Amino acid sequence: MIESSSKNNLIEVNVSETKRNVFILITDATRVLTKKQVQLMEESYFSIMSNAANHSLNIMVAKSIILPMTGKMHINSTPKSGTIIQISFPIPFQRVKES
Repeated sequence: MIESSSKNNLIEVNVSETKRNVFILITDATRVLTKKQVQLMEESYFSIMSNAANHSLNIMVAKSIILPMTGKMHINSTPKSGTIIQISFPIPFQRVKES
């Protein structure tokens, strides 16, 4: 787990792996997004607008890397848990073994 905090903001990043998949879970317990904000984060037009409050270009970049790898990304935001981004992608079969 990796934690990044600044004052009252805490972001956790957890990475796990199975034989077939890698899972990344990013949690921001202090930030809650509306359903409309989550939908807009995935629109390329919205993500490159000049208004600083509307930047979600990193989400578009992440999706452009994850999706071609047959990966998946899901964003969920609730008042109880904050914003959670779940990323998963398969491990290639021809993986090089660590020495």
